[in-house]
Amino acid sequence: MGQYLTISLARKIHIEKKEAIRYNLSLTDISDKLLTDWGVDLTNYDCQEEESTWVFNLKKELIDKELLNFLSDFYPSYYSANEKPYGGILTELRNSKDVQSTMNAANSQVFKLFKHSVPILLYFENLDFRPRIIVHPTESIILAFQGKIIVETYDEMFQFFSKVTQEKFKQYHLAYSLLVNLTI
Repeated sequence: MGQYLTISLARKIHIEKKEAIRYNLSLTDISDKLLTDWGVDLTNYDCQEEESTWVFNLKKELIDKELLNFLSDFYPSYYSANEKPYGGILTELRNSKDVQSTMNAANSQVFKLFKHSVPILLYFENLDFRPRIIVHPTESIILAFQGKIIVETYDEMFQFFSKVTQEKFKQYHLAYSLLVNLTI
């Protein structure tokens, strides 16, 4: 078994309060660090505070407003003109009436692309001289993947790939909810 390099749209992100308190980090500190290191903009999310975590859900109105147009630009940029494994996805999304219908397309796992991903872990560096997991994108939709891949140290590379991808699609707020990472 191996890992795949993925570009995913983070739909839900959990941030552990315990770890934030341990490192004396405010939610603003974490938000700033996510934007600086990974290019993830938490203003794209609605925040719900729970006892032990902050839960950020990608705004439904943002999905409704941008997803189809974003993917209509993203997929032809990613794939060659001869390869179009995304056609059925765009058709399905055009026929979707609302966010729930769109998410049902991802839940159905019918498509090779545009399907739910296993959780990804993001690390903050230099906290107590070792990385600590405090951010968990718990629900993501895989937009593209390649693999199998074997790497040992990769955070800076994936952060760079995330930022380059976000820069290419900066006209979309959704670009700042993209993550480049490995499946686990």
